[in-house]
This record gives sequence, structure tokens and C-alpha cells, in this order.
Amino acid sequence: MARSDRKTTERNNHAIELAAARLFRLKGIEAVSIPEVMTEVGMTHGGFYRHFNSKADLAVAACNDAVRRARHLRALWVDKGASSPKPLEQLAERYLSADHRDRVGEGCPISALATDVAREPVESALRAEYVQGMKELAADIQALLPGDDAKRHSDALAIMAAMVGAVILSRASAGNSLSDEMLDAVKHLISTKLASSGE
Repeated sequence: MARSDRKTTERNNHAIELAAARLFRLKGIEAVSIPEVMTEVGMTHGGFYRHFNSKADLAVAACNDAVRRARHLRALWVDKGASSPKPLEQLAERYLSADHRDRVGEGCPISALATDVAREPVESALRAEYVQGMKELAADIQALLPGDDAKRHSDALAIMAAMVGAVILSRASAGNSLSDEMLDAVKHLISTKLASSGE
């Protein structure tokens, strides 16, 4: 009986994290209430505290889950085999797509949660989780770049900043031609950068 209860609790925790991760990315952490998350998973508000101590704890767990899923998705986006000579361009093409821009709730948490995390205290657990996700995104980009480690690291940070910034600004300018132009401009910038570095 205890094993079954533990599995049910784990399954419910996971469902709450998934729903919160989607809602937080879609609406922003402050705009989402605990009752809204619990309604999303078909549970009562009162049941929340059997799973998490606070909304802040849920935000950390949801960010962790979203970062992990985003990293897995990035790996699927990139064909690192011999059939694909330009894996970073593949990644940029998908990350900077209208589909990724428009699917905020399922998209990269680094672009979706940036403004929420910017308001967090420096020592917050959510900020630490988010920064870890940034480091993982930068490392994934760095692994696809040529050159020595120091240059690759610097280039990866610049490319990450350009990609994340483009998605944020593209979402902010939705409905205007600037939205698509922003994504295309950064794709072109990355392609030009790779061509000039000989990849």
C-alpha cells in the first residue's frame, strides 16, 4: 500500500510540475495562482501542500523540469551525425522559429522566464535553477562550435544571448512584421558567424 501511495504522490508531483511549468512560461510566475495550477491537473487547492511547501518551491521544481525537457528537445533538434554538417544552424533554425516563438508554454524556459527571474533576489533558488539552465544552453551551443575552449565559450554566450533575446523581443512584437524579422536576422547573424569561422 505504501509503495502505491508513493507512486501516486510522485505521479501527482510530476503532473503539478508539468502544469506549473507550462502556465508559468505562458503567463508568468506571478500571474499564475496555486488554485489555477491545481485546477489544471484536476486536484483541489488544499491538496497542493501535500506536494510542495510553497509556490516558490513549485516554481523551482517547475523550472528544473522545464530546463531538463528543453535540453532533451534541443538534442532532438540537432543531428550530430555526418549527414548534418551544420548542427548549430539546425539548432538556431528551430529555436528561432515562429513555432517556438508562438508556443510560449511549451518553449524554452530561458526565454520564457527571463523577466520573472530578473525580479528574483540574487540568492533565490529559482534564480540558481534558471542560471543552471542558462549554463546548460550555453554548453550545448559551445559543443557545436569550432575553435579553442575560451573562444567557443565566449561565442556560445553571445549566440545564446542573441537567440534568447530574439525570441523575447519577437514575442513582445507579435503581430508586427518586426517579430519575424527579428528571428530571421539572428538566424542570418549566426549563419554568417559560422561561415566566417570556417564551420
